[in-house]
Amino acid sequence: GHGSSKLTEEQVAAIKVMAGRYADIAAQFDVSYSAIGKIKRGETWRDDTPIVKTELQIARVLLMKGRPYLATAAWALQPVATDAAQVAGTLAVDKYWRLYYNPAALPDWTPEQLAAVLYHELHHLLRGHHQRATNLVGDFGADEIENVVLASKLRVANLAEDCEINDDLETEKIK
Repeated sequence: GHGSSKLTEEQVAAIKVMAGRYADIAAQFDVSYSAIGKIKRGETWRDDTPIVKTELQIARVLLMKGRPYLATAAWALQPVATDAAQVAGTLAVDKYWRLYYNPAALPDWTPEQLAAVLYHELHHLLRGHHQRATNLVGDFGADEIENVVLASKLRVANLAEDCEINDDLETEKIK
């Protein structure tokens, strides 16, 4: 069933600023038309609820604006702040739909650039790249040497997957 209780604070913040028909917004978030109306009027969520309008939220809304069919996938991502070197100037996802980002790096990007990178990362998940890579090279085990070799092979697989995605995004004129 529908119900606004399953929405996150970030999603509610996005709904509050989204333009469009309530029915269309409701369909994007899988909630009822009336739930959208209540949120817009401030009846369901108090106006003093602390909601931070993050760069990621804006990027998600931009992505959904041009591609509403990605709404479910975009909101399924669970943002995880990190300062790990692998995520230094970009985003990353894992097979559990966690979206890793470096909060210090986000302001360096325009919302459109961030939406494009978010779109790229969603492609990894929607194309099943994590499972494909595991099928191709195997999974980590107890042997440290084998794990180093495996990590190297996974990096190469990720580069190939990036090329596959970027080729398609270039065709779509995404920068």
